[in-house]
Amino acid sequence: MAVENNQGSDNKNAAIALVQKNGRLLERLSDALKGNEEVVIAAVKQNGQALEFASDALKKNKTVVLAAVKQHGQALTFGSIEMKHDRIVVLAAVQQDGEALFLASQELKNDKPVVLTAVKQNGLAFYYASTELKGDKEVVLAAAASVRKAYPDDPKKIENILSDSTLSDEDKERVKQEVKKNNPLAAQPPVPSAKLKGHDGMVAKPPERQVK
Repeated sequence: MAVENNQGSDNKNAAIALVQKNGRLLERLSDALKGNEEVVIAAVKQNGQALEFASDALKKNKTVVLAAVKQHGQALTFGSIEMKHDRIVVLAAVQQDGEALFLASQELKNDKPVVLTAVKQNGLAFYYASTELKGDKEVVLAAAASVRKAYPDDPKKIENILSDSTLSDEDKERVKQEVKKNNPLAAQPPVPSAKLKGHDGMVAKPPERQVK
């Protein structure tokens, strides 16, 4: 049953309180409330994908769409075409989820700072970059390094990035070596067990290495 908009500000405040707990409950509100900027912003801040249920007018509203993509990058799916061409909105989306790059306009898929931001957040966003930027060594290196950190035990991920790039074979090899050289896990030798004894004489477990 939809929450109606026949009680003025009290009803709006009740709607805001509702969607602050679960943004997707915006779907159950009246059309009038789905078109209320304050209500919709409260909803998308709780769950960016609640943007799906906003009015068409608010899907074109930069303030609303920005709030949504900052919470969930792929909420850009529900933004208007204009929002997918908006550099500020797309940058915010890929900062939250690099793979939101696939939702951006072709122009922004060819925007180097946007693409670098995306691949540094998620190296797999590289697949959505323009052909031109797939041949940019800095972009390829950033994507490969990001993938290496996210999937330290899966070198095939880097091979796939390099295979999808348009770099020369020589530059692909350089990127591979650069990523390997800067791999923090490969650079750390194992700690000898003799140095890991605690005060009780027991051998302690080596500290877990964290991938930053």
